Amino acid sequence: MSRLHDLYCPSCGQEDLMVVAAEQEDRKWNYILCVSRECPNPMATQQLLRDPEIHHIVKIEQVGHDTDFVVKHPLRERIEGDGDLFNCSLLQEILNGPRPRGDDDEFLPFGTYRVTCLSDHSWSWESLP
Repeated sequence: MSRLHDLYCPSCGQEDLMVVAAEQEDRKWNYILCVSRECPNPMATQQLLRDPEIHHIVKIEQVGHDTDFVVKHPLRERIEGDGDLFNCSLLQEILNGPRPRGDDDEFLPFGTYRVTCLSDHSWSWESLP
């Protein structure tokens, strides 16, 4: 095991991350583990790093007669630019405009979408299962 310095656990905030080597039969691998006794999720760092999603995920839901949005920002948005998720251009567009529309100019159906910023700064909405 080797300690990672100046890195903090995303679950408990402690500077107690370790790289742990594991071996099973002919396979060897390393994983990152928080060793703080108070940590509610010692594998949180490993779980975050295993998520390959690099785009926004947006869930559009109907709540009563209203439309509600949930936005999962990509981790890279926290480290690129100023890291200010509250000024996310996608979030601002959703909050300031009507419900997003598809290529046919109809409102997108309720559901979950991967939203990608295109080179012209418009957004592509891909429906997810």
